[in-house]
Amino acid sequence: MYVIELTRDVLEAQDYCEEDRGRVTDETRFFYVGQTKHRVECRFSQHRRKKAGKKKGYECSCENGSKRRRSFKYARGNRFVRKYALKPGPVRPEFFFHYNPISGLKAALAMEQKVSEELRSLGHLVHSA
Repeated sequence: MYVIELTRDVLEAQDYCEEDRGRVTDETRFFYVGQTKHRVECRFSQHRRKKAGKKKGYECSCENGSKRRRSFKYARGNRFVRKYALKPGPVRPEFFFHYNPISGLKAALAMEQKVSEELRSLGHLVHSA
């Protein structure tokens, strides 16, 4: 599982956490929480790559540690992450690293929900699958 921080500009997207917008304060942070079988950096590369155009695919180093271009077979990038990921370094391991690795899809989905709720309880806005 992983957590990516987004810029405050994500509020421009009308459908980002529309039910929680009334809770936004100056201290509110904005996150995307997800789970993957890939390394976090590979999944982030998937999120950032557009699904069409000259540069199809994404950089992945899951198989042997060296990066290679892979084609999209599933789960293309999230548009909030693609457009609003905090720069530089949007991945926030302090919120998820201690939970990884997680075995099985059911456990990963449950952990995604748990981390999302933890972040919400701290007053942040969270989008998750």
